[in-house]
Amino acid sequence: MNSLFQNNKICIIDHAGHTSQFDLAITLAKNNYNVLFAYTKNLSTPNANFQNHKNLDIIPLELGKDFNKYNYFKRIIDEIRLGLIQIKLVKLHEPSIVQSANNPLLSQLILLFFCKFKRILFINWITDLLGVGIKNTLKRKNAFLSFFVGGFFLMVEKICAFFSTWNITIAYKFEDYLKSKKIKNVSTILNWAPLNNDNITKSDFFQLNNLNKKKILLFSGTLGKKHSTEILFNISKNLTNEYFLVVITNPEIVNELNSDAKSRNLSRIKFYPFQPAEKVTHIFNSAFLLINILNDDSNFSVPSKVLSYIVAAKPIFLVMPEDNEISQMVIKNNLGVVVNHKDNEILLKKLNQLLKDQELRNIFSNNCKKYSKDNFLSENKMNEFLTLYDILLS
Repeated sequence: MNSLFQNNKICIIDHAGHTSQFDLAITLAKNNYNVLFAYTKNLSTPNANFQNHKNLDIIPLELGKDFNKYNYFKRIIDEIRLGLIQIKLVKLHEPSIVQSANNPLLSQLILLFFCKFKRILFINWITDLLGVGIKNTLKRKNAFLSFFVGGFFLMVEKICAFFSTWNITIAYKFEDYLKSKKIKNVSTILNWAPLNNDNITKSDFFQLNNLNKKKILLFSGTLGKKHSTEILFNISKNLTNEYFLVVITNPEIVNELNSDAKSRNLSRIKFYPFQPAEKVTHIFNSAFLLINILNDDSNFSVPSKVLSYIVAAKPIFLVMPEDNEISQMVIKNNLGVVVNHKDNEILLKKLNQLLKDQELRNIFSNNCKKYSKDNFLSENKMNEFLTLYDILLS
């Protein structure tokens, strides 16, 4: 696709360095666009499998310490510092467009107003409604904090959306929510996972951990405020000896969760830290079943890890609200099973059915292959963004 944007530089900032955001950057670079990709180095989340290209600069942003995710008051300081670091990056490279995803809200606000001051087009790439998530999380703990702290972040989120040149959401439900808040400059480009099944780096992860003779149920992803480890513990204690539940998650909580499992005499679950990005696809492909979980009050969250599960073409088992946008994708396209964690009897019944029914697993795997080929082509996704860039620059 020929674009008016061809001679301009785009800066894609993704706090977490996630797969979809980097895939856009590398695909643009391969198509002769000048791209800068920046991510926060001091963050315990899995990064994309970064690749070098002559048209792409990859810049890790250094805080000099781990970004504080769990202490809200320390996090505010880190968010402000990160925003100032991002400003320095943009000031140095002078891009035509800044597109920022997964950014903490205060960092996003600081970056946004700098871009407005410098007349740089700013795209707010909304992969999560963070303000809504913070308010819902605090509601479970303290009504006072939910009202004031949650309300503050809701306000920041709305300001970011209102003053951005454009908002791109990864879910139609996000777009509907923003429009209900009188935000008009918004559209949706559904998230994706790149089709990277060629030249997969093999991993000896299961063999090194004496798991190569087990049928592995795998959960991979951040376990935070939106998730419940109790769901995973519950699944593991109902597994027979031929199965084993592997949880690959935040390194800072692995030891605590393994100790918790041991104290409960749960012998069919173990927690491991995030694995190297280049090996993740092979680990997914080697699993027997892929699992994702989400709390009921996290419905304004779209767990994009499931998209990588779809590309891996393994049977998928989601313990999530059925009206979540990812759940609906899985249900409508017959990619796996979706259950509610509140009905434990049905959860275990459907899990056991999936584990035992080879034909059903094959159906889900084949549907995943077809869906990913039809919907996750990187160049098609790039063209959706280029169309928007041309509109904004015209």
